[in-house]
Amino acid sequence: MIYCISGILEGLYEDFIIINVSGIGYQIYVPQTFTATLPPAGEEIKIFTYHYIREDQQLLFGFSSVQDRGLFVLLTSVSGIGPKLAVKFFSAISPENIVSAIIQGDSVVLNSIPGIGKKTAERIIIELKDKIPKIYDTNNLQTTNTNTAFTTQQRKLSSIESDLTMALKTLGYKNDEIKRALSNVRDKLNDDLTLEQGIKLLLKYI
Repeated sequence: MIYCISGILEGLYEDFIIINVSGIGYQIYVPQTFTATLPPAGEEIKIFTYHYIREDQQLLFGFSSVQDRGLFVLLTSVSGIGPKLAVKFFSAISPENIVSAIIQGDSVVLNSIPGIGKKTAERIIIELKDKIPKIYDTNNLQTTNTNTAFTTQQRKLSSIESDLTMALKTLGYKNDEIKRALSNVRDKLNDDLTLEQGIKLLLKYI
């Protein structure tokens, strides 16, 4: 089992990164929100990983903390949730809000995550509510808001970032340049911004 990897960040792509460890490049699938926080290619990073092994494939999934990795493993233990669906949770809402929704039994928030239906959301709560405290200190859990409006807004911003990323890639800009620009303008993005306005805003930081 590969628990963590330290090496040089060699490349950032839409849903995975490449880390070079002594000449070996590891392809690691990560949440979109995580790639936005990574340093430019060429710098050293440490990432906590889950090694997914099946007869027909082997995949690595990466997270910034042991707690996030643990939450991912718990999610994949629920029937009907594979690793590629589980990693989408972290791109839709923060780990703290995932935990809060499970602890509070808020199926509406979980149901708002792409690919998660009402029955699956309820099953997640039933199966994981008592397991969450083993990996998170729920007494000191820092959450922002787990209501539907917040979740919807966050998903909209994630969609805007995705659209802007694809648009700038089409214009020939590199992924590293786009990620750095997004990190500088994230607080200025909102769902009233048109794609053209977003592109002009990002270009100021490239």
